[in-house]
Amino acid sequence: MHTLHTLSPNNLFFSDLFSVCKFIWCMQQSKNRKYAGKSLASIQIMRIFASEQFIIIMINFKEIPEWWAICPNGQCTMAKDCLRHQAFESLPTGVTQWPCVLPNALHKGACPYYQSPRRILLASGFGNLYDKVRDRRTRHLVRIRLTDYLGSKGSYYRYLHGERLLTPEQQQWIQQLAKTYGNGEEVDFGDMKEGYDFQRHP
Repeated sequence: MHTLHTLSPNNLFFSDLFSVCKFIWCMQQSKNRKYAGKSLASIQIMRIFASEQFIIIMINFKEIPEWWAICPNGQCTMAKDCLRHQAFESLPTGVTQWPCVLPNALHKGACPYYQSPRRILLASGFGNLYDKVRDRRTRHLVRIRLTDYLGSKGSYYRYLHGERLLTPEQQQWIQQLAKTYGNGEEVDFGDMKEGYDFQRHP
């Protein structure tokens, strides 16, 4: 069985994305080379790449929602590939308060808060949603429904201004909303980016 290895931005190996790419390239090249002239540490790292599955988790802490719980439990057997613990590893030194999963959540090797590092395509803002709804009263109704779906007026504006990013599931819901109240055309969200799914609740 393969072992999963994870690296966060705080890992000693990397300081930026270029270093990550260079490291991966070197490790891939090492598969067809002998280990002569390499340090013991380099040989061990190369062997990990050659024989085991290696996962790199690069987290931008600014993308983590303020309500999303991180996990400081490095002793957990699932910590190495859990997004919550890797998010904890990416904590800036100046952050002293954040929602956390407590250690007693781990019971008999299982944790209900475990979250795999799923990469998704996120949307910033509602795109041209309101262009699809030309009637003023209908626009108001769309805004009410969208506010209710996102949880509050505060959340509505955070999503509107891109402070929070829309998951594929949320994008699909908005598409359906536009088809119900609009002209039948799909919403073009415009600004899209790839990132980790921090929107999921346990």
